[in-house]
Amino acid sequence: EKNAKKLSRIPTVIVHGRYDAICMPASAWKLHKMLPKSKIYFIISGHHPHDKIMALKLKEEMDKFAKTLK
Repeated sequence: EKNAKKLSRIPTVIVHGRYDAICMPASAWKLHKMLPKSKIYFIISGHHPHDKIMALKLKEEMDKFAKTLK
């Protein structure tokens, strides 16, 4: 929380898996609310980035960022 202001001007994407047993969805939502330039996605997935659905969403979002750099 105390460092959220440092990130507030950086475009951020938060991807949270519905079946994530480690991180609570309320925490992801709270972070999203503290970061005005953030987007949040709740997907049908777990916590692990190698979960197929999670990996696809992360790649999709990273590809969007990559296009902004070209």
